[in-house]
Amino acid sequence: SPVLAQLADDPVVAVRGCVAHTIAAAFRHARTEAIDAFWRLIDADDLVLTSDAVQQVLIFIGNEEPDIATPVVLRMLRSDEADVREQGGRLAAFAGLEWGVVDLLSSALESEDAAIRQGVAGVCAHRLARTSNATLAGSTLCALFEDPDATVRSAAAEVAPALRDEPLRP
Repeated sequence: SPVLAQLADDPVVAVRGCVAHTIAAAFRHARTEAIDAFWRLIDADDLVLTSDAVQQVLIFIGNEEPDIATPVVLRMLRSDEADVREQGGRLAAFAGLEWGVVDLLSSALESEDAAIRQGVAGVCAHRLARTSNATLAGSTLCALFEDPDATVRSAAAEVAPALRDEPLRP
């Protein structure tokens, strides 16, 4: 933990994405230091937010303290980068389904940005069978099946293979 902040300050975005793995590993044992290092880590180009490890740390934080993670998701939704916005939509859907931050999911669902809605659709489709809020995931998918953008509808349609071999009732 003593070097987490130093690692998180690396000037290379790709290195920061790798450092997120270390922060994720330290999260359980040095939570305070890991959160501090996370804030330093994301004080960079928005593309660092697309790293799977960065998103995993954000989910770790949000699972315990959604109010800390929510501003980062909002930053992602406002990014100039389409990939970042799509990942922000994914995290907004996760926040709504698992953290109870339904207004974040609602604003992402109502966004005019197809990349954000595509992210929402993908998470709702793949989490429907295992989310703590299947009703919200289902109603969100129903809305996205009618989306004007074909990529969003395609992402929502991923629910069919995601439900393969799953019981369809209740």
